Amino acid sequence: MLAIFSKTFSELTAPYPLEIRGLGDVPLSSSGLSGLWSVIDYRFENLLPTTTYTDLSPLELCKAICNEPKCELLARAIIHKFVFVYHVCPPFEKFCAGTLNRLCLIWEH
Repeated sequence: MLAIFSKTFSELTAPYPLEIRGLGDVPLSSSGLSGLWSVIDYRFENLLPTTTYTDLSPLELCKAICNEPKCELLARAIIHKFVFVYHVCPPFEKFCAGTLNRLCLIWEH
């Protein structure tokens, strides 16, 4: 997950597929969450192809990316955006078939 922070905002919001690896592997600081939100929100609003995979439930993922009460709302907003996207993209459910508690977060044009 930390590898994503070595790239610039322009690189992360370019119109090519972005795979976010390791989301939830380590808790993020409030500034890290803020940066992640900026990227996720921009890509969501512009329908840029973005993927990430996790074995965590949405609530577990929220707690995994933020262990500070002051940034819990932002963590929930990020996960909510992913969950919303997952639920409106049923053709991609095949990526999750047969995997218990796997949340696949995918959106594209």
